[in-house]
Amino acid sequence: MHAAMRDLHKSPSPKLRLLGAGAYEAPKGRDFPFHQHTEWELVYYRSGNIEFLLGDEIVPVEPGVLLFAPPHIPHAERALTAYANFHLLVSKPPPVRWPRLCFDDAGQSLNRICAQLVDEVRATTFEHGKMLELLTGQLAIGLERAIRDTPVSSQERIVRKAEILIGKDFTQPLRISEVVEQAGASASSLRSLFARLRGCSPLEYLQKVRLQHAFTLLTTSDLTLEHIAALSGYHSASHLSRHIKRVHNRSPGSLRRGRRKRQA
Repeated sequence: MHAAMRDLHKSPSPKLRLLGAGAYEAPKGRDFPFHQHTEWELVYYRSGNIEFLLGDEIVPVEPGVLLFAPPHIPHAERALTAYANFHLLVSKPPPVRWPRLCFDDAGQSLNRICAQLVDEVRATTFEHGKMLELLTGQLAIGLERAIRDTPVSSQERIVRKAEILIGKDFTQPLRISEVVEQAGASASSLRSLFARLRGCSPLEYLQKVRLQHAFTLLTTSDLTLEHIAALSGYHSASHLSRHIKRVHNRSPGSLRRGRRKRQA
């Protein structure tokens, strides 16, 4: 994911294989741009708060969360505060099924394993390869434990179902009342759950999804603003432009010109 990552010798073992590892820190406002990998990336957040942008999804992240970014899916980080992470590039065995995220335990076992892996990747000490193999095996067990122990409450399930519904139909003239009905909750309870678990309302989440989709198209394609607005659930280019200026404090044209300058 980041510049500090190093490629490693591929182990012949059919088990979880570590391909690279590194650590990253950034101040508030220094967002990490969209990128993707041909293998899985595991990102453990040590400190700070960010929004993890995974395709069309927006996943709020706090310390102690480990995110699983699948291969070939563009992802980025929006730095709401200063933050720090460990990032591991791995090739997983086919039978393994990973969720979107999991949570570390009270003893911060995943934090310790990730830190040891990053340190070992940078080292050239005695039995370096064997130590990496042992630590990678420990990581695989730690992940399985964290996934099994990560609780998903009935309230979290309702919010996730609403997020899936919004993510599926955000390009249409979506009514929150329709989401409420399909999610199996009252309007007031869904607003309360979103406020407590996501820090926003269902309508604000819908706008985040639409805006992030539009931002991705704006900075990765040459589609017209009118076309982007239509593909992102906005009824006009001017409507989209107002939302972009409010969130990014820049016009769509300015964001697109900045992208072209970076590519030049």
